[in-house]
Amino acid sequence: MKFKTTIILIIIAIIGAAYVFLYEKKQESAQEKYNYQKKIFFGLNADSIFKIKVKKNNETFLFVKKNADSYGRGGEWVLEEPIKTRADKAVIAGFLSELTFLEKTSKFQEEAKKGRNKKEYGLDEPTFEIAFWTDQSLVKSDLNDESKQTADGTLEHNFNIGARVSTGTHIYMQLKGSNEVIVVKDDIALKLDFNLNGFKDKLVMNIDPESISEIKITRSDKDTIELSKDVDQWRMSKPVVDRCDNKKIAELITKLQELKIENEEEDFITDSDTGIAMYGLANPKYHVEIKQNGITEGVTFGHLIDNKVYARRDGEKSVFLLKDVILNSLAINDSLLRSRQLVRFETAAGTLGVDKVEIKTPKTNIVIEKTNKYDWKIIEPVEILADMDVVKELIEEVKDLRILQFITNKSDDLEKYGLAGPLFKLTVHKGKNTKPTIVLFGKMTNEDQQCFAKRHDEDPVFAVTTKGIYEKLTGGLLAIQDKLVMEFDKNHVNEIIVEKNNNTFVIKKNDSNKSNWILTKPVNDLPDDNLIDQMVQGVSFLKSKKYFEKAGNNLDEYGLSNPAIKVTVSYDKVEGYHGTDAEVNESSDGESNKNLTETSTLLIGNHISQSPDANYYGMVNGNEYIFEVDKEIVGFLESELVSKTVQKFNSTKAKRLVLSTNDKEAIFERPEGKWKAIKPASDKIQSRQIEFVVWLLSDFTASGIVEYSLNNLMSYGLDSPDIKASVQLFDDTIFEILAVRNSDNQNYFVMSRNSNCIYTVNEEVIRKLMEQELLNIK
Repeated sequence: MKFKTTIILIIIAIIGAAYVFLYEKKQESAQEKYNYQKKIFFGLNADSIFKIKVKKNNETFLFVKKNADSYGRGGEWVLEEPIKTRADKAVIAGFLSELTFLEKTSKFQEEAKKGRNKKEYGLDEPTFEIAFWTDQSLVKSDLNDESKQTADGTLEHNFNIGARVSTGTHIYMQLKGSNEVIVVKDDIALKLDFNLNGFKDKLVMNIDPESISEIKITRSDKDTIELSKDVDQWRMSKPVVDRCDNKKIAELITKLQELKIENEEEDFITDSDTGIAMYGLANPKYHVEIKQNGITEGVTFGHLIDNKVYARRDGEKSVFLLKDVILNSLAINDSLLRSRQLVRFETAAGTLGVDKVEIKTPKTNIVIEKTNKYDWKIIEPVEILADMDVVKELIEEVKDLRILQFITNKSDDLEKYGLAGPLFKLTVHKGKNTKPTIVLFGKMTNEDQQCFAKRHDEDPVFAVTTKGIYEKLTGGLLAIQDKLVMEFDKNHVNEIIVEKNNNTFVIKKNDSNKSNWILTKPVNDLPDDNLIDQMVQGVSFLKSKKYFEKAGNNLDEYGLSNPAIKVTVSYDKVEGYHGTDAEVNESSDGESNKNLTETSTLLIGNHISQSPDANYYGMVNGNEYIFEVDKEIVGFLESELVSKTVQKFNSTKAKRLVLSTNDKEAIFERPEGKWKAIKPASDKIQSRQIEFVVWLLSDFTASGIVEYSLNNLMSYGLDSPDIKASVQLFDDTIFEILAVRNSDNQNYFVMSRNSNCIYTVNEEVIRKLMEQELLNIK
């Protein structure tokens, strides 16, 4: 494109833009001129109006706006004449809205209409004579009325409203000093068509809940209640100094805010001071004051009549009736307004925001601080890790602690509650610049699971639940310190030694692919890998539920001098596992190996209670405390570690079965794939009967193990068994079991030629072997 063409196009674009701008500007000017000519009070700002006078039927009403800001915003409208009372803000707002948007529908000069005069327009005796005053500094532009400036620099505007136009929806109007008669919609008149009671405010109190700072309820038959708001917390100063339940105070404020005169014709009683005693307002039963934004207003409540109560605002003469349900709130017991939450400190769930906790007990002072490395650590009276869960629970329990009873508002004898000392003092710190929360806990009350408590800097004494929190306070250091008593990397375990029931079991890591673990004592066997893994998992991160006391000379009391179970675990030391004060194995030259091996030992004692489902007492080497061990962990340790499979083979590979008792013997073979009775020879036995017995013997499992060797066969009677069952495979391998009925006649002692253990087998299993009557061939 040529340069000359480009210049021409740019010039055309500039001309087009200028045309659009000038056209729109012209349109805006035309619209503004139209609005100016159509609107009666063009440029009027409702906020600039601070006074209104309405004359109707020889009765004058004067409204004045009070307490507005420098821009005329906010404030409240007060009716100054004929009486002094609050004006109905909705009525005033409706009138101001009509006034600021008032438009002419037509206009004409009065004298231009022949035969017409003010009387015919209803303007000789206007229906309404209206004046309003504006702050000149708040008017956006000059009003096109005959306003006049007053001595104080404000502007006064006057107009009259006359008769209705024949159409019925419009009225005549005339600005003061003008001969022009204007026709407007009759909405402006409808907004003013009220009697005195219609102009009065129906809401009894002008309340902004967020702005209220004080509430006072004076009662003739009860104590006076005085409440004040401290930032976001309501407090009571009378009849007792205490914190309030913010929700309850909010409910009270809502009820006061909703107080309303329901029927303006019936419920406004009088505007005179005469005879107020007859309404019970000279010596009222209740008086309520609220203070908001530095301004106090109040309401007096008198006698009851027909489920209503006489009332009157402070500084006003009007007496009116309200529904008497408000009296229930005013007659409330002060204790119902008091907070049931013992303490209040802002923190998120858990311990977030809290950096220090102090617990003072009769025996010691415990200080717990939050650290980057350990989260929570006890720094006094000793340096030791704290139980993070217990600290979290303690803080949560304090936050949630509810007052069950108000014991006394002020006591001169705190000793009887155990609060003079006190027995326990709990201090929770949240940041250096925040006042700590301090709670005192005393003696137990006469009620179950309750104790006395009070806030550090306040007089009232309460009863609170002891559930959870009291146990931690009375437990002292043992309740707070870390409950992790044994820790190591389960993947680096080399050997486990379990001593129980006068037997020692040695389990070692197996390097073969067949199993993770191998049992080397009391027998060589492959144990249940899943069971051993669960056992290792349980003790590798062993947390106690509770510490009882330091181990001393009283181990017999806990069954720990001769423990029921002793578990010793050897493992490679891994960085990041603090474990216990474990034994370190050294090389033959006395120097520690690079890969240090540690050993930890766990002792299991008696049940904690007589219940069979109770947990157990325990102790770990290097840990000086006796603690509680979960019964599930002990369950793994009590489990049988040696396989209870007596023998196992492939039943399809069997070629010969021999069954014998003390006086009988039966032999069965299957030379060509089908079982036959050889001794005694018989065709009565079906092949499937023999296959079933062989199948039972091929995976023969015991219910328990009574001996881990075959050295005492005579003591179990297995040197002369009641039953023998032998299976020979095609490769000539022989599997044989021997069984003797136990003296209880419910079990059998069983041994296998392929095992080193003596087992117990349920009678039902032996019965299944013998019920085929293979020995009763005839």
